[in-house]
Amino acid sequence: MTPARGRSTAWALALLAGHVLAGAAQEPSAPPAGAASVVVLDFENLSGDPLLDWVGTGTAASIRADLGRLGFDVLDTARAADVPEGARWTVWGSYQRLGRQLRLTTHLRAPRGRGEDGPRTFRHEGRRRDLFDLQDRIAEELRAHMRAPVGSAPPSGEADAAPAAGVSPRAPAAGLAVPAAIIHGPPPPVAPAVINRDAAGRATLRAVRVEDLDVDGVLNERVYQEIPGASDFVTQEPVEGLPATEKTEVWLLYDEDNFYMSVRCWNSAPESSWIIRDIRRDSQNVISGEYIGVLLDTFYDRRSGYNFGINPDAGRLDAQMTDERGFNRDWNPVWELRTGRFEGGWTIEAAFPFKSLRYRPGRDQIWGFNMMRNVQWKNERSFIVPVPAARGPGAIMQASLAPTVVGLEAPEEGLSFEIKPYAIADLTTDRRADPRTLNELHGDGGLDVKYGVTRNLVADLTVNTDFAQVEADEQQVNLTRFSL
Repeated sequence: MTPARGRSTAWALALLAGHVLAGAAQEPSAPPAGAASVVVLDFENLSGDPLLDWVGTGTAASIRADLGRLGFDVLDTARAADVPEGARWTVWGSYQRLGRQLRLTTHLRAPRGRGEDGPRTFRHEGRRRDLFDLQDRIAEELRAHMRAPVGSAPPSGEADAAPAAGVSPRAPAAGLAVPAAIIHGPPPPVAPAVINRDAAGRATLRAVRVEDLDVDGVLNERVYQEIPGASDFVTQEPVEGLPATEKTEVWLLYDEDNFYMSVRCWNSAPESSWIIRDIRRDSQNVISGEYIGVLLDTFYDRRSGYNFGINPDAGRLDAQMTDERGFNRDWNPVWELRTGRFEGGWTIEAAFPFKSLRYRPGRDQIWGFNMMRNVQWKNERSFIVPVPAARGPGAIMQASLAPTVVGLEAPEEGLSFEIKPYAIADLTTDRRADPRTLNELHGDGGLDVKYGVTRNLVADLTVNTDFAQVEADEQQVNLTRFSL
């Protein structure tokens, strides 16, 4: 079995605890007569995908809670090596990703004298978004099996399936080492909450899947009523560490094609007091008044990412950031932005197509995310997590300070291939020339090609470059004796 790891176990426990508590409102059935002790071991990750490592500990935690609520005596152990001799029932299993499906295989070993040959085995499959439902079905089937009379058929009416490959039919497998996905922060929030904080001030956010979102700057979709926004920003200026005086709420959403960010910015001053200096793209003045600053660390390397600045009039700034200091504004991706007003503040809805971003391979993603709000009329700057005042507004570039975003599914990234042809023409008339020129037609053309050789290597090819449009290196003044 995969050893239980602190962060992975905590992640799964927190993620699934809300689901268990939601079910607690239902009237539990009476406990079985002479309730027997049960051991539920962590499920084994057959896919080997570290981003799914939490499913094993989370599924086991959910089953333990369900069986405990049903009256079984659930022993607190997660590893096969720790199973006490007094345990009568043992539950273990495995899970694997099959495209967009998730298969959970569960094994139940009956107590001695039960009259059964080996453990019962049953499988459940479904979309990964239906994980909670799969766990409910597993707990219900376990309950029915453990209460069934000796020699009875499985309550589901299905024949016992063979154990999954790599799992012993007689005892749980042990010793499989699967690397854990490391989260730099607390466990994920319990649904429906979208943010969880620890004592050190770090935070983990949960992205929510949506089916249809109209990016119009008006936060009137059902998701904004049903899902609370992440809030409780902390000031950096003028006094470090205090609750922000102007409320900010943020939602991180996604669908098959886009990553969405929606923000509601409350403001106690009338709009006439807001300071908005520019709406030109990539102008420094976009972020010199009332604005929101954003960091997306899509590789979760805690060093690099994308920065965005947005003001109430939909002025935007976008740039690539490397090593928490390099800042390239020549990067102008395709993304949609709308801002709006409501009684008491302003709103943002932004859609970032996944194909405009680069991220790690795999559908299940863990990203870094940070947000800063600047209220210029009262000189207040706040972040979604505490940030030292000594870092200044540049702290939005420091990916190492950013909270973690989990629960995000992105399409498998393909290699880029772009073709950009161009053609120009002119018509010339010069009656003073010798010989005279009258409606003389000239033209030119060329081709630019961008091809992703690998995920980390892009080839740029050009034929007859149009130097009026080609990107130029950023000028740098070097006053040191060291080469740039």
